[in-house]
Amino acid sequence: METTYRVLRIEEQMYGCEELPAGQPVLCDVTLADPAGERRTLPYPDKELTRLGIDEGSMVVLTADGTLKKHKMQEELMKKIETSALIGLGALGILFGRKMPGVQVIADEDRIARYSAEPVVCNGEACSFRYVTPAEGKPVDLLLVAVKATVLEQAIQDIAKFVGPDTVILSVLNGITSEEHIDAAYPGHTLWSVAIGMDATRTGRTLVFNQAGKIQFGERSGEMTDRVQAVADYLDECGIANEPCGDILYKQWNKLMVNDGLNQAAAAFDQPYGGLRQPGEAQDMMRAASAGGHPAGEP
Repeated sequence: METTYRVLRIEEQMYGCEELPAGQPVLCDVTLADPAGERRTLPYPDKELTRLGIDEGSMVVLTADGTLKKHKMQEELMKKIETSALIGLGALGILFGRKMPGVQVIADEDRIARYSAEPVVCNGEACSFRYVTPAEGKPVDLLLVAVKATVLEQAIQDIAKFVGPDTVILSVLNGITSEEHIDAAYPGHTLWSVAIGMDATRTGRTLVFNQAGKIQFGERSGEMTDRVQAVADYLDECGIANEPCGDILYKQWNKLMVNDGLNQAAAAFDQPYGGLRQPGEAQDMMRAASAGGHPAGEP
């Protein structure tokens, strides 16, 4: 009997300092998840995985004799994204959520009351959202996580009813660890992502920006899978700038290193990122620091 699985992880087995015996193939531990979320791990030759084009995120079939093969109808298994939900209505939640038709904003009853009493305004225009509690959730095609890191674990619990067998999850939190936490709770559903290039500033329920930025995203493995394309198509239709990436882990680390510098300057000068872009003392000091402590133009 053949069973269909999604590949969650592919990790090369550790051989330490010992050399492989002549003729023995390099093996990888392949972790699979069936439609019910049950996992199993099996060793498989790395060379065969490469030949078959199987990577993390791929849909595969496991035959009765233990052979893996890529699912012939993989592209049809990922349907067009039509429904969406969002948790976290801060700057990024507003920035992207306002462009997502029919998006459900997940919040508890107290927060919904506050949101309803003071509607969101973005660049002078009122934004209308549909609010739902965690208990009212039903599976959606795409779920955007945009909360602060301090409440991520609660958000992971709150999205439970919105995650179905085919739900794709995107996290736009800063840092490089949120996807690991989400994927541990909902294995196989997460695409790694990073939001860059925006200069939004939020005061209460009002958001102002000049640059909307974009979302970079992709499979942790770097493979350009059908669900990566489905998300790109959806974001294109929404008018949200995006970039499917084959090197998303590099993109995340790149932003982290940039933020490490900008966050300190923003705190020291009590400026938002947008303020650091403007000519003045803060920008001059940043340039001096990057030049090794010398003012710009000096050797």
